[in-house]
Amino acid sequence: MQQIRIRNENEKCWYIDEDQSIDIAALPISLPEKFLEYFGNYFLSDELLATDSAISLLELHPGDEVFSIGFPLGIGSNYFGFPLLRSGKIASYPLLPTSTYKTMLIDMNVFEGNSGSPVYICENSRIIQNNKIVFEVIAILGVLTTSIKQISYIEYQNMSIEEKIPLGLGGVVPSSYLLKILQKIETDTDIK
Repeated sequence: MQQIRIRNENEKCWYIDEDQSIDIAALPISLPEKFLEYFGNYFLSDELLATDSAISLLELHPGDEVFSIGFPLGIGSNYFGFPLLRSGKIASYPLLPTSTYKTMLIDMNVFEGNSGSPVYICENSRIIQNNKIVFEVIAILGVLTTSIKQISYIEYQNMSIEEKIPLGLGGVVPSSYLLKILQKIETDTDIK
């Protein structure tokens, strides 16, 4: 079994965005050659990560259907451990620029176990800009990071009890932040 180092002496080996409100991190690892030989063709390209210009070009907006895979409450789809496919719709506006609107909301019930799941759009075709048709639209819009909840307090016998009411909304960190972290990893020459 390969050990994965999370600290190098007193330094962290993971990468985060300089904006502390962005709730994603990346830990670069080296994969064994045998793994790469067998699974190397199955990795997703970072070209699928939607930039602001891709979101603009595709004219994404509230109501567009999105998908996510994950393990809500630790539940998989079968004995072999495959994740569940979930769907929802983009719920927030505006989406751009992602440097200003750092979280996209999706209309989807989100549970523990969904965090870190990719949120993507997958369409056979899409009509954009003056009736142009784009075929096979696939783009990863971001990473699901939170379930949006309404917090209220109930006063009972001199106690205040916090109640978190799920709103059926998920918070998604846009892919532009993933790309920034990947670029930071690629330019770091100290990765070992």
